[in-house]
Amino acid sequence: MTYHFPYAVRFNSFKTQAGAAAWKRGEGDLRAVLARMDGIAGLSGTYLNFPEHFTGSGNQVSSRLFAETGIKCYGLNMRFPDAAFGLGDFSNPSAELRAQAVELCKRAVDACRELGAGELIIWPAHDGVDYPLQADYETMWNHELEGLAAVAEYAPDLRLSVEFKPSEPRRRSLLDSTATTLLAIRQLGFQNLGLTLDYCHVLMAKEQPAMSAMHCLKEGKLFGMHLNDGHGCLDDGLAIGTVTPIETLELVHYLTQYRFDGVIYFDTFPVGADPVAECALNIAQMERFCRLLEHADQDRLKTLRSEHDAIGIARLLAELQA
Repeated sequence: MTYHFPYAVRFNSFKTQAGAAAWKRGEGDLRAVLARMDGIAGLSGTYLNFPEHFTGSGNQVSSRLFAETGIKCYGLNMRFPDAAFGLGDFSNPSAELRAQAVELCKRAVDACRELGAGELIIWPAHDGVDYPLQADYETMWNHELEGLAAVAEYAPDLRLSVEFKPSEPRRRSLLDSTATTLLAIRQLGFQNLGLTLDYCHVLMAKEQPAMSAMHCLKEGKLFGMHLNDGHGCLDDGLAIGTVTPIETLELVHYLTQYRFDGVIYFDTFPVGADPVAECALNIAQMERFCRLLEHADQDRLKTLRSEHDAIGIARLLAELQA
């Protein structure tokens, strides 16, 4: 069967409770986690966290191991340690810690190259403020761009994808929206620098996912798509299409219309659910949305949308799902 997109899954979703404790002790079993993913129809890869999944004697990450399992490592997610970077990553008030943040990213770039992975996703989680007047925004912005530029210059052979989140862990993030992140990427001007949109993060920012994706796709800057679902207040990480199915369908419409060529990454938290079953559900949901759009009368859909006919669209959706 040919799938509409390459699908990847969040590595930590597949760790058992005991396995999570083992990883914290540096005794994680990468092979065992990959084995849980192998065999899921349509799933082709995962993303690891750096440096989380590269520490401890038990965590032997290698391109050979991925080749053996058939699960591809598409890229790495940057995770700046809370203890060191609580006041900021690239925008930290300490020049020494800002330099350490850049060096940590460069180590992640090197790890990507060794694994044959083509993407590094940078989520500057600690760049932001908790109080008014806590920091000078212009200084923070300049430091942010300097850090991103240093990593982009070091990795011309990789896609560097910036992931925004409006808040958490900081009360207000520096890169807090699609528009702010696109602005930073425009100002920097690197060809290898783009965005990763996380569906729950977009909902938290009170944005319309399809509209956010459209702006990024039109500029050729949508490098990654983290799919999940939620209620819009927190980073819920629920199975896709379970809370906002019509908004998800609309997003898929734009991804297919603009021929998104990245990976669909299921960034979900299957608490109390079997991760294998949840991943299979996510793939099935995505394929169902794609088929619904393919079966829609495209001329009718185009006409209804050109007329902003909400009732007509609702009827069309009901017919498609009947």
